[in-house]
Amino acid sequence: MNIKEIKNDHFLKQLNNKEMNELAKDIRCFLVDNISKTGGHLSSNLGDVELILMLHKIFDFDNDKILFDVGHQAYTHKILTGRANQFDTLRQIDGLSGFLSSSESKYDIFESGHSSTSISTAMGMATARDANNENYQIICVIGDASIANGIAFEALNNLLENNHKIIIILNDNNMSINRSVGAMNKSLGKIRTSKVYSNFKDWFLKVFKNHPKFVDFVVRFMHRLALIIRSDNLFDNFEISYLGAIDGHNVKKLEKALKKAKDYKSSILVHVRTKKGYGYKFSENDVVGKYHGVSKFNKDSGEIINTLKNDETTFTNEVANYMYEKLKNDKNSYLISSAMVYNTSLTKCFNDFKNQCVDVGISEEHAVCFANGLALNNKYPFVSFYSTFMQRGYDEIVHDVCRINSNMTFLVDRAGIVGEDGKTHQGVFDVSFLYPLENSIIACPTNPSNLKGILKCFETIKGPKFVRYQKMVCKKNDDICDVSFAKFIIELFDVKNPVSIIVVGHSLEIIKEMIIKNNLPFNLINPIFLKPLDCETLNMIINTKIYVYDNTSVFDGFTSAIMDYYSRYNKIIKHYCLPNKYIKHGKYQDVLKYLKLDEETVLNDIISDYGKE
Repeated sequence: MNIKEIKNDHFLKQLNNKEMNELAKDIRCFLVDNISKTGGHLSSNLGDVELILMLHKIFDFDNDKILFDVGHQAYTHKILTGRANQFDTLRQIDGLSGFLSSSESKYDIFESGHSSTSISTAMGMATARDANNENYQIICVIGDASIANGIAFEALNNLLENNHKIIIILNDNNMSINRSVGAMNKSLGKIRTSKVYSNFKDWFLKVFKNHPKFVDFVVRFMHRLALIIRSDNLFDNFEISYLGAIDGHNVKKLEKALKKAKDYKSSILVHVRTKKGYGYKFSENDVVGKYHGVSKFNKDSGEIINTLKNDETTFTNEVANYMYEKLKNDKNSYLISSAMVYNTSLTKCFNDFKNQCVDVGISEEHAVCFANGLALNNKYPFVSFYSTFMQRGYDEIVHDVCRINSNMTFLVDRAGIVGEDGKTHQGVFDVSFLYPLENSIIACPTNPSNLKGILKCFETIKGPKFVRYQKMVCKKNDDICDVSFAKFIIELFDVKNPVSIIVVGHSLEIIKEMIIKNNLPFNLINPIFLKPLDCETLNMIINTKIYVYDNTSVFDGFTSAIMDYYSRYNKIIKHYCLPNKYIKHGKYQDVLKYLKLDEETVLNDIISDYGKE
């Protein structure tokens, strides 16, 4: 079948099981072919093809509503809602989003790039639906790693008290990005289908289906029966009606289970077992998360196309190298990750120092409190997050860490614009929400040399420290910059220069080259410590025309602090910061140019502005 010709899902109603299986194969070929050219989330989308096909066949999403707990697993949904012909623009600026987007399609009723929020949202929708006397199904698709998060547990705990029906599809593939961890994962592995239980339940529901007054009795009875003739599982303890586990690649079994769920009178959880990366041998055999989110790759060999040159590295790799040496030489140090071991290049650390490394799964709040417990017992924890995921642990950072000045380091990866993942993943708010916190120390390197200098400096400082670094390719540098606490680095300075530019992050390297190349009379300041401010250096340049360029954060935080400082002297400065809005997806430089915050545009504007005087 020509996948690009699919306009909607209506044709699925006419397909038999053999034709559905053929369509699933065609979609997988289409996904591998396209994602190999554009990059994107591969394994999760290969794993749920049959599931999404059958959901679109059994339900009517012109009326019913589907919520994907994490939008990156919804590529087949995009195909079935008429967007296949846009897949060559996937994750490119003004192209198809890698996540769900309501601006793309009316069928994307729930935008999510993080996790574990779908059940709560579905419950709210169901309450509103029933209050309006409307009649449609609400289905949320959630993974086994996401359902272990605290928000999902809060929703499950409240589900019994909420008598508004939703259908929960648990897509259990034993993976998040890496292997799923924790007791929930082990519990799911033990769940088995009991034919006696299933057959008796079918008979019981047929008898009572026309007697609504017995619905509550039926539900309670079936739960008690389940406890007697089937091994207890977590969902029985939550008193959730449970169906499964279903082979998620068997369209016949999926059809039967989904029809049962559709006809069920109250909320029900359908447990579907799938294989992440199914149908593509390289992703099927991936146990570390290599093919979860990929850049371009050779679809025949499975080889990821490495664009790094021999003299290039990334901040992520440099942090991983530092952590390896730190763990090797200091048994008092611990490293904590929230299901992001592979993507933060920490796999070698976790393999070689198992007693010092802990992956807590998608549980950022727990990660912060766990780290705090280590710190309170005189251990030294490092907590590794993406900037955008750190937001979920903010309450604990405020009250449990910064308030009591706990001693630890947060490794904040993907700070600033992350590019193709877009609105839900841009790491642009961390400085703003960390800046007001007493005791917080925030640093941002421009190159590997001062990154290592910052980390070395942190070893001498007590309290909560945050080093935020960009998803950026940079030149290798084995030197360790001599970094002094709370001191800016003066990159270029002449007392006669009339202009001073303060540049945050890697763009400083580019701006520096442009200033030198064009022989511009500009001082250049590298504020590697965003907090606390280096007032001595700020006073040194106070009599010049001052510009702040920070394309890694919004205005509130570092730049607003500088403006507040200079306002005491009636000094006005001009700034170039990210706008206070959710920033679209696209390649890093394309997004900067769209925002008119690329280095060339900003420097030209500074030259023009200075020339007006």
